[in-house]
Amino acid sequence: MRSAQQDIPVSVIGRVSSVFDAFGAEDTELRVGEIARRTGLARATASRLVAELVEHGFLERSGQSMRAGLRFFELGERAARPR
Repeated sequence: MRSAQQDIPVSVIGRVSSVFDAFGAEDTELRVGEIARRTGLARATASRLVAELVEHGFLERSGQSMRAGLRFFELGERAARPR
């Protein structure tokens, strides 16, 4: 579900998904402000979501930037399909 105003996700899962989608193929690290800009989320909302994702290992801090965390990759390995 998305809000009609700016096509911003309304659900928590939608917002978290948009945080992950903010990272493009060439982006290894992003600052919270850039995540907020790319997602359309308020900076406070993006900051809160990023902090929780860091707490749970889905993102890691690298100075003032964020990058994909180990937990994100661990779950990805579980989703791997047999070849």
